[in-house]
Amino acid sequence: MQSYLDRRDNARLLTLSRFMRGVIWIYIAVWGAYALASGWLLSLVFMGKTYGPVWMMTLGLRGIIGLLGFIIFLICLPPFLMWFNKALSNLHEAGLTGLTARPTWTTASFFVPVANLFIPFTAMRELWNRSHGEDEWQAKASVSEVSIWWTCLLAGTLLVSFISVIGIFNYFTNLKIITPMGVNHALNLSGVCLWIVSALFLLRIIANVSNAQQALSDERATFA
Repeated sequence: MQSYLDRRDNARLLTLSRFMRGVIWIYIAVWGAYALASGWLLSLVFMGKTYGPVWMMTLGLRGIIGLLGFIIFLICLPPFLMWFNKALSNLHEAGLTGLTARPTWTTASFFVPVANLFIPFTAMRELWNRSHGEDEWQAKASVSEVSIWWTCLLAGTLLVSFISVIGIFNYFTNLKIITPMGVNHALNLSGVCLWIVSALFLLRIIANVSNAQQALSDERATFA
């Protein structure tokens, strides 16, 4: 570590991380409620009660919760990107050598097809390792928290997107994709559960990276 940076900027990173963790807990609670509703719908499928008032009420409730979950996701996204960008910028401002993740491009890569499948993951892995004092040769070392976060996020998104595409296709076309009873609900439930696991590990990542940068800045005000 070479540069001496303003401690107040590091305090802003910690404040942002605390806000992020609070919002993520709300996100987890909402999608947890969605998972419970999906599980109840799946049990109704097994009991053969797919057209009664309980079914329709649960289906409607799940739809409302899902919409709320989407809104919470939109609320989470900007502060997360701000935190990610700031944490990466800190590494550069601290004068670390051998960094490959560029804050602006890495943040933008979340919205670039194909690039968003691997660049955020490799950048987060480097962020974790370098924030914890690893040298540039260890920047690509495996980090279980980061691997689980990204794998669950991608797998959950794939499952939920698959079910959503089937639903949209069936609704707007005369062709129908028929799946065994309950399969769509089971896949959707699995995808949401993977999202929840991903969010739990993101909580760990944000807390650990922010605390690691704080520890590295102690007595020397190293990180902004």
